[in-house]
Amino acid sequence: MKKIVFVACTLLILAGCGGNNLDLDEKKMKQAVVEQALERHDIREGGYEASDIEVNSICEAERKSEKDVPQHYFVHWETNDGEIYEKNTVMKKYEKDGAADFYEKTEECINY
Repeated sequence: MKKIVFVACTLLILAGCGGNNLDLDEKKMKQAVVEQALERHDIREGGYEASDIEVNSICEAERKSEKDVPQHYFVHWETNDGEIYEKNTVMKKYEKDGAADFYEKTEECINY
């Protein structure tokens, strides 16, 4: 009986550790962040390409007001040379949306 309980607990712990818990397609989100970054003037003028943009983290955001809105995320990214970075890009799923001051970052994050 102890063995069954131990195995069940181990499986539950392992299930909680794997994958992303933010209910989003990480590959699609990374692609959207890169596309948004490439539209910035300083990125275009710097000659950066998609392969130069690195996503550091994606964190779930909560709306500061009671307004019911789709889930948003704070995305932190930078160029691979560290020259240009953005810590408060707010994305609504896979597109840029909103201002950072409308949201608070939660502890639910995917770090790269």
